[in-house]
Amino acid sequence: MIFFKFLLVLFNFIWWCIVSISVHHIDENQYILSAFFVVQYILVLYAIWVIGNKRVNIFLLFMFTFGLFLGGRFFAILLGIENRDLFEGTFFAPEIIPWNIGISWINYMNIFLCLSLLGYTFGVLKSTSIKPLMLSKYNNMNIDNILNKLFYIFLFFVIFDRIMAIKLVLAEGYLGLYMNDAEAHSVNFSSIIFSIFLSFCGLAVAYGKPYNKKRYIFLFILWAFATLIAGKRGSLGGVILTLIWLAIRNKNINILKVLSIICFALLGLIGISFLSLRDTYDFSWGKGYQILLDFLFDQGITFAVFGEATNISYTWLHYVGNILPGAGSLIKLFRGGEVFQHEFFVLAHLANSLNSELYSLGYGLGWSILADLFFYAFKIIPIYVVLCWVTGYFIARLETRLKDCNFIYAFVFSTTPIIFIWARGTIANFTRALFWFLICFLICVIFRTKSSTTKFVGNNKVKNL
Repeated sequence: MIFFKFLLVLFNFIWWCIVSISVHHIDENQYILSAFFVVQYILVLYAIWVIGNKRVNIFLLFMFTFGLFLGGRFFAILLGIENRDLFEGTFFAPEIIPWNIGISWINYMNIFLCLSLLGYTFGVLKSTSIKPLMLSKYNNMNIDNILNKLFYIFLFFVIFDRIMAIKLVLAEGYLGLYMNDAEAHSVNFSSIIFSIFLSFCGLAVAYGKPYNKKRYIFLFILWAFATLIAGKRGSLGGVILTLIWLAIRNKNINILKVLSIICFALLGLIGISFLSLRDTYDFSWGKGYQILLDFLFDQGITFAVFGEATNISYTWLHYVGNILPGAGSLIKLFRGGEVFQHEFFVLAHLANSLNSELYSLGYGLGWSILADLFFYAFKIIPIYVVLCWVTGYFIARLETRLKDCNFIYAFVFSTTPIIFIWARGTIANFTRALFWFLICFLICVIFRTKSSTTKFVGNNKVKNL
């Protein structure tokens, strides 16, 4: 079986080599180019499913959203969308990208697909040599008193914060949520409380009694739906995938069933998005297929965002600010004066560099984990290759630790909404989540109550010895 898994990885590399050579001889045919990418993507998905022992795992669900956000344009073109070009720029820089530059972007994507798959394979196969973590001694930690006391605080926060967001959108439109991004940096207490809230959702699922698990999952879903109404579809998508993972992650399931579940979830998300206050698509039954194609192509804009992110320059503040929580406040403390988001935050810097006028109006482009990897590789391909491998290996190690360490289980649950949409997210969200999770975990350790006679590891009850 191990031989077959490595054979799948080898076959992916062979196909990658074939594609890398063939793209230079297809006479700028974007239909054939899209078919090459889609085949590569499907091969990677199948390999992840086999290597992950035919279960729904974190890496598999991450790759599903990768296919939407970075591969959406390829699928839309292959399915017949008209009058759209694979290498369209973003609305910040709408010019058509030259073919040779676009090909290099696709090569970077294929490098990530193949090398992250290789890293994931090594990470999974190394699971047989796992040793108990020091943090495993907290597997039976009782934190229900803490969870009970904080629940109503979080309930008030979710309701109040989301009502204020919806009110802002009704008054100023969807861009009202981002108008302050172009202004001088200030501490966002709402973002901090939200990070703490997500941390305790994970802690409740991993350490809490059943009634606390249900209550915090309810809050988790409530926050996502309220955020959708305010106009952010990605949050609900991340929560839906988290719930799918939570429900069937320990079950052997046919890959076609997994695809069916994801496709129905995608169609459901498109349908639910019509409840959003944000302008989406003009719905009519006769245009259903066209809406799907437009949705795929529009979500696939991250492909162009990633490409544009590789073409701009950065300062040392961006390298520090993108990974260090509270970087804006620290810069302001040591440098003095006003500090602006685009000075240290790569998402804002990208938007400001491409079109400062649109950025000042509150528009943005987002980011991608691939852009982060290319960014921290200093645009050096061999370093980028290593970081792609490390990404797959890191996710595999998180997965293999879920079974024996509730700390990892809690952390993974609290960050899956981030990881599952990493394809259009940033490592900055992950490092901030890690920072606040560690603080919340430390609080739980300090104020925990007497341990019970049973423990729950990865949501499975085990008797103490």
